[in-house]
Amino acid sequence: MVADFMILLINFLTNICRGFPVIAAMLCLTLSFPSFADEQKIYHAKDFTNHAKLQGLNKVTARVSEMSLEVGEVKKFSNIEVALEKCWHSPPEEKPENKALLKIWEQVPGEDKKQIFHGWMFSSTPAISALEHPVYDVTLLSCYNTEPAPENSSN
Repeated sequence: MVADFMILLINFLTNICRGFPVIAAMLCLTLSFPSFADEQKIYHAKDFTNHAKLQGLNKVTARVSEMSLEVGEVKKFSNIEVALEKCWHSPPEEKPENKALLKIWEQVPGEDKKQIFHGWMFSSTPAISALEHPVYDVTLLSCYNTEPAPENSSN
């Protein structure tokens, strides 16, 4: 449906810009896509967190495990290791979203450890940047901060 609309729009603009189909196509694209300047996002340090909650799935055994990682920490799930580099949680006034920068390695017995993923994962749309592996799935559930334990004050 969108493709039909685009074709009609290009034909209409070609008729208006007689003999200049390239200009018509450029006008069509300009009118149909939002401005990327409006979508610039400013990230504040306060929105970055120090922990992430992930879910690991072994597709063969159907074993699901939740793991909590601190920034800089590496955790093992079956034959894979997951490292959390950064984690971000959207401010309360925005649409809920979590983003984590992860590195994932696979350790097959008898072989060297091999990096199988390095990138951002999103909690709201995991398919955008997912771990593509025949046996394992890793999904970001949330990013959060942990408060330091209160110190006992003795007076």
